Amino acid sequence: MIEIRVCPECRKAFYKLEEAVEVTCPHCSFFFLDRRGGDRVRCDLGLTYSAGRQSGRAVLKDYSEYGARIMYEGRALTSEDEIAVDIDGLGVRARARAVWTERVSVKAALSGLKFSERLKIDE
Repeated sequence: MIEIRVCPECRKAFYKLEEAVEVTCPHCSFFFLDRRGGDRVRCDLGLTYSAGRQSGRAVLKDYSEYGARIMYEGRALTSEDEIAVDIDGLGVRARARAVWTERVSVKAALSGLKFSERLKIDE
């Protein structure tokens, strides 16, 4: 499967194979590792989040034991933001930090989160 990534160096989007770990940007040749550990689970689950004075609802697009990708409306999160998330349907409350953010429209943004601790899912 193919996914869209944003180069951390030149900030341009490109396609990459989902299973690829070593990645080279086709625009600037920047080499980096896709560092999120664990298998990603694709989903469309609701979650609530808070980052300082900002809080709201978001959609969890995928997650692994160590990170997640969320879509939301409002101010785009930055790498300075500490985020608390409560994932509906998984029984998960976690702390995270935004590691990348991409605007997908005037109102909506996608952010990649890195959890402070390994994600534990209630059974």
